[in-house]
Amino acid sequence: MDMKFKYIFDPLFLFSITLYSINKCFFSGSENWNYAFCNYYLNDLLLVPVLVPIILFLSRILKFREYYSYPKYLEIVIPLVIWSVAFEIIGPFYFTKGTSDPIDVLVYCIGGLISWIIWHQGTFVKSFFRK
Repeated sequence: MDMKFKYIFDPLFLFSITLYSINKCFFSGSENWNYAFCNYYLNDLLLVPVLVPIILFLSRILKFREYYSYPKYLEIVIPLVIWSVAFEIIGPFYFTKGTSDPIDVLVYCIGGLISWIIWHQGTFVKSFFRK
C-alpha cells in the first residue's frame, strides 16, 4: 500500500472537488426542498477534503512541508478553527451575504473527521495487524 499523500491527486480530494462542482452547478440555489442538504451543508462537509490538500500542496511547493505523509491532526484542526472563525463569526459581521450558523461548524468538523479517517485508514489497518 502506497502511504504517500498525493495532495491534489489524492482520490478523496478528486472525489470531493467533483462532488463540490456538481453540487455548485446543479443544486446550489435550487428552491426545491428535496435538495436542502445539498444547498446548505454539502459544501461545508467538503470543506476539509477540498481545501486541506490544496493548502498542503502549496506548503509543499513553498518548502514549508518536507514530507509526503497524510495530513496530521493539527493540519486539519488549525484550518478548521480558522475557517470556523472566519466564515461563522467574522464574515457575517462584516459582510451582509453570510449568516452565522453553528451547525456549519459542526458539519465542518464532521467533514474533517471523515477526511482524517479516510486518509489514515491504512495506518489503522497496519497498526491493527502489527505483531
